[in-house]
Amino acid sequence: MNERNQSYDVAAYIWPSYTGDEPRTRMFWPEGNGEWETVRKATPKYPGHTWPRRPLCGYCNEADPRVMEMQIDAAADHGVNVFIYDWYWYDNRPFLEQCLNNGYLKARNNDHTPSLPDARPRSDRFRCGGRESDFLAVAGGCNDTEQGDFRG
Repeated sequence: MNERNQSYDVAAYIWPSYTGDEPRTRMFWPEGNGEWETVRKATPKYPGHTWPRRPLCGYCNEADPRVMEMQIDAAADHGVNVFIYDWYWYDNRPFLEQCLNNGYLKARNNDHTPSLPDARPRSDRFRCGGRESDFLAVAGGCNDTEQGDFRG
């Protein structure tokens, strides 16, 4: 809980592919920049669509602990107190884990235990901050919230 003693958690669901540190992602992003390649190559989908957009903090490598420290601070400043990391098992080993292992877990301001989804499909239970918790997860693609456009 944060200092306001609220009775709920505010979670950020992390898609950990904004790093080029995982060689196995080259099949998806051959330039070696992870999901940033998708963002950079985005094109407008309809008249007035404001793509591509440049991220406010630039095209950061989220496997860098300094980048993750910046993101943790920004999230905490906006009330986020739980981080849920998406993770995968691919080719008989973890996949897309650099953001968590090298970024989040090595960040100096990391004072939260990250939550990892239960490996069972369609699970609605997480370990949040050392306790098991129900969750409401809202996940989706990029959207233009300032314009009220959620078509991505």
